[in-house]
Amino acid sequence: MRRNPRPAFRWGVGVALLLLSTACGPTVVPPTIDAEIPWSDLEVNVTRTLREAVGAVDMAPASAVAWEELGLRLAAHQLDAAAWSALTFALELDDSRVEAASALADLARFGGRPVEEVLSWYDRALALSPDHAPLWTGRGDALSAAGRAEEAEASYRQALELWPELKRARSRLGRVLVQREAYEEGLQLLRPLLEEHPDDAPCATAMAQALAALGQDDEAALWAERARAADGETVPLEDPRRIDLLSRQRASRYLFLRARAALDRGELARATVDLAAALEGQPDAYNARALLARALLAQRRIAEAEEQLRRALETRPGHPESLRLLGQVIHQAGDDRQAIDLLEAAAAAEPLDPGSSLALGSSWLRVEDPQRALPHLEAAAAGSPELADAWFRLALAREGVGDAQGAAEAREEGRRLDPSHPLAKTSGK
Repeated sequence: MRRNPRPAFRWGVGVALLLLSTACGPTVVPPTIDAEIPWSDLEVNVTRTLREAVGAVDMAPASAVAWEELGLRLAAHQLDAAAWSALTFALELDDSRVEAASALADLARFGGRPVEEVLSWYDRALALSPDHAPLWTGRGDALSAAGRAEEAEASYRQALELWPELKRARSRLGRVLVQREAYEEGLQLLRPLLEEHPDDAPCATAMAQALAALGQDDEAALWAERARAADGETVPLEDPRRIDLLSRQRASRYLFLRARAALDRGELARATVDLAAALEGQPDAYNARALLARALLAQRRIAEAEEQLRRALETRPGHPESLRLLGQVIHQAGDDRQAIDLLEAAAAAEPLDPGSSLALGSSWLRVEDPQRALPHLEAAAAGSPELADAWFRLALAREGVGDAQGAAEAREEGRRLDPSHPLAKTSGK
């Protein structure tokens, strides 16, 4: 893929901010984000989603919100250096941006910066949002990694005072208590977590250490064996790399962005986990439900996808994306009349994508109305000319309205794309 340095973008940002800062105060120089994004190494879909955020900055170069959004998306794609630049600039523009400060604290910790610098970022974020429980947890993790267990314990306790059900904080506090030889209290925290997540290796290790110290050698040996067999922590929502930096609502938004990045990379399982966790924090997020449905459909988990789409439509009855996807699911199930109603409703709100046009046209064919099927199948073939199925069904529709030559041409294109298609042997009339 060709690199895109976007010099006009950088020049435009610089000029706009120079004019703004001349009128309002000291000059603030924007970072050259494009130079820090490895465009040539990214997949097409990843590039597309990042360009959306870059475009927002291009349109509003002095917007702290736009720079913060760009920084969070870059972090979701694991482009840490570029994310750091965007987020620090967001804070230069508006030092009250909590999400930017929170993300920078976590980036500093995972980037291996000195512990005092990491703590300074957490303290800055907590000064903006002192009731932010996951921030206290991240601060505790930084202290724990530095061997400052007593201070880490205090941070974890503060997190749990604010959010008693925060599993990551309970997990970390339990492990720190075992480290500090407070075995009984540590076990009280670790046992319920391990009942729910028995493959959580660090918790299982701490459990084994506590039991061994209390003389319960048989059970200690059992948990030690589980720890050896496990593959890392599996506590959902609380641990996926940077999520501890955010509150429940902010975590949901961040997970949603990270899931979009995972889908762009084709990581369906990762996206599914992140979206399910995001919906725990924001169950009314119909966009996240529609995206989760897409991931489930790609994994052929049809019934689960249908459930998510129906729930999304309960929250937002006219949501076009959910209507489109549900219409496609219902079409595949063979209920053409209901599929037509759903897909027509989606089309009334927004133009249909080729997949939905194909489903709508195919449904009209199955209820024997080729005239209504024709424009949708024409759109499907034009929008996704690589779909053999679209060409074969377009041939049927053209045939149904008496266009024999057009039917032959469409069928020939379908045969070229997929000679083994079930409709390839149809001779036409």
